[in-house]
Amino acid sequence: MLSLLLGIGALTVIGLLWVQKEKRRQLKQQKQSAIREAQEKENKLYNDLVQQEMVALFAKLNPHFIFNALNPLTVFILKNQNKEALVYLNQVALLMRGFINLSQIQFATINDVLTFLRHYVAVQQHRFDFF
Repeated sequence: MLSLLLGIGALTVIGLLWVQKEKRRQLKQQKQSAIREAQEKENKLYNDLVQQEMVALFAKLNPHFIFNALNPLTVFILKNQNKEALVYLNQVALLMRGFINLSQIQFATINDVLTFLRHYVAVQQHRFDFF
C-alpha cells in the first residue's frame, strides 16, 4: 500500500513538473510572439515616420527650389535667348516630373534616381552658369 501511495505521489509530482514546464514553454512562446509583434509595429512606425519626413522635406524644398530654378529662365528671356529658354524649361519640367514621381513611391530603382540626378545636375549647371 505504501509503495502504491509513493507511486501515485511520484506520478503526481512528475505530472505537476510537466505542467509547470509546459506553462513555461507557452509563456516563452507568448513573450517571443509579443516581442516579434512589437518589433514589427516599431518597424512600421519607423517607416511611416521616414516617409512623412520625406513628404515634409519635399514640401519645404519645393517652393525654394522652384524659385531658384526659374532664375536662369528669366535671364534667358531677358537676353532674348528663346531656344536656350525652351531647353532649360524642358529640363526643369523633367526634373519636376521626376521629383513628383520619386516622392510618390516608396522604393526607386537606381535608374530612376540616376535619371533624376542627371536632370538635377543639368538644372544646377544652368543656375550657376549665371552667378
